[in-house]
Amino acid sequence: MRERTASANVRMPVDARVTDVRADTPDIAIIRAIVRLGRELNSDVLAEGVETADQLELVRHLGCTHAQGFYFGRPSMADDARRLLATPPITT
Repeated sequence: MRERTASANVRMPVDARVTDVRADTPDIAIIRAIVRLGRELNSDVLAEGVETADQLELVRHLGCTHAQGFYFGRPSMADDARRLLATPPITT
């Protein structure tokens, strides 16, 4: 999973390549530090590579405001993506 911070004036990609995203691993300290840095810079934090509901719950708990990855959907053709975007969002 990669974490990225971005704002209207500053875009600062941070490629941490955190691959073991579970609450009981040292990699959580990396994610926590990146999220904290994003907050200090008044930037959004995007967790890339979210593949499971547990990962999504964890990055939300750590303060990530945005996430993307296979958990939300696999890459698709443009027409399929347009149909998907035309449907109402699913809220949880």
